Amino acid sequence: MRKEVEVYYRKITERLPQGVKKSAKKHIKPKEIAPHVGRYFVIVLTLALVILAIILIAYYFKYLDVQERRRQARDNFFYWEAVVKANPNFPDGYYNAAIYSIELREYQKAEDNLNKAIALDPSFTRAKELERKIPR
Repeated sequence: MRKEVEVYYRKITERLPQGVKKSAKKHIKPKEIAPHVGRYFVIVLTLALVILAIILIAYYFKYLDVQERRRQARDNFFYWEAVVKANPNFPDGYYNAAIYSIELREYQKAEDNLNKAIALDPSFTRAKELERKIPR
């Protein structure tokens, strides 16, 4: 039995690693890195392009939103201009046209419309407040 145990342990010890090297660190040689550099470069470049594409798409949607709001403001301005032409004694029409003129950054038109609204109704406080807020 003792001989069988010795044989058994000898087989086990033969399968174990024989000794440990002095340094556990493996020195990486340039030849080992070279094949992977291209792959890592492509991965980093791809990620950078994906991020750039996401940023550009976000800015494009913001641009579309601004264009849509500007189109709506222009349409609303033309609507109130038509209302004022049909009803020239309607101060609220001039006031609303002035609001959309300001959105379109057409400050001179806004000032003219507010002056007409105030001329028609001197107690029109909202028009007076808006006139003070127009950038000069």
